[in-house]
Amino acid sequence: MAVPEGHDLGGWLNLMVPMAARTPASGSAEDAGDPGAAPLARFRVRTHEAPALKARFSEAIEEMRAARTLVRQLATINPPGEDPVSGKAVRHLGDKATGESGSLTHAIDSTVDALRSVIAQIDASLATYEQTDQDQMRL
Repeated sequence: MAVPEGHDLGGWLNLMVPMAARTPASGSAEDAGDPGAAPLARFRVRTHEAPALKARFSEAIEEMRAARTLVRQLATINPPGEDPVSGKAVRHLGDKATGESGSLTHAIDSTVDALRSVIAQIDASLATYEQTDQDQMRL
């Protein structure tokens, strides 16, 4: 929705996105004095822009799901040769792609969770904003 310059079609929504946990080498939440806290990115969006942002985040989730499918294929590739080094290299690649902690699939899943969190915040914030707006109209 295009907004004419100088017109304000609503307020702002304040949103937070959990960031990936930092490794000990790059610093951690523990270093900051709060061992249980994940770092957060905070941003604001105008209420009339929120639906488009939500749609973009939904598109990003679908792209992450497609990427995850490709990443799973990395765990099943055959070594280029029958030598032990090739086999070990392919197994290592598979572990980095689909292993538990620190793998590419873990990073993709964390990203999808963060995007879903923002979409849920947008929905909740818009509902609160609309309810507040309706309550003020009744006054």
